[in-house]
Amino acid sequence: MSYGIRSMVGLAGGLLALVLLLPVNATAQSEFLSSSQGKFLEKNENGVGIGAGFGTGGDATNYGGLLSYTHKGMLEVGAGLNRFEFDDGGAGLEMSSLQISPFVNVHALKQSQQMPISLAFGGAYRSESYSSDAMDQTGLELTSSGFVAGGMVYRSFQASKTINIVPDAAVTYYSATLKMTDTNTQTESETDADLTLFSLGASVAAPLSSGNTLNFRAGVDIPDEGDARFNASIGFLLPINMSQ
Repeated sequence: MSYGIRSMVGLAGGLLALVLLLPVNATAQSEFLSSSQGKFLEKNENGVGIGAGFGTGGDATNYGGLLSYTHKGMLEVGAGLNRFEFDDGGAGLEMSSLQISPFVNVHALKQSQQMPISLAFGGAYRSESYSSDAMDQTGLELTSSGFVAGGMVYRSFQASKTINIVPDAAVTYYSATLKMTDTNTQTESETDADLTLFSLGASVAAPLSSGNTLNFRAGVDIPDEGDARFNASIGFLLPINMSQ
């Protein structure tokens, strides 16, 4: 194994740890549970949500956005797009990546007079490609893909006539495969890993006179190993109809 391959194998292991520490709720706003726009809809309401946000922690920073549609306040489908910037101090290399994440959420329980909380479950597929000057010079390609699934509990509190506070707590499990390809020799190596992530946050939602909802969220993601990550996002929800 050449020196270039050995150094990139070490880098790949460090990068996988960084990738798995990225927030699963959000993303920055492309994550599927904590940044869900469906949690601001009542049962039987439809809506389109858009959002943008960023996250930081450890050796990675990310920023991106999402687009989603929620049907009857229960079924939410969408996709997120994120860009990540990594700084692997151990190898002295900087790297960036682009991640695409389609997702599906089911808001199984909605808060009501009889039900004090809301409960959601969801899953997402992540596909990510990495780039750096060092990889270009050595002819290496690095990609990752995996699935994430989890659940979230949340509750809306009316702080005033126009402001709602929505705290949330989520737990997610992520399983991924990191693949490294040497384009010079056409050889591949793979590394598998998984991560459990605990997320806590709160949103401030402000209904607008137009019937739309503007919301801001801040939160922290705590992995079962590694550094905590902090994130913030802004979202906009456009109800399609409010019929019961």
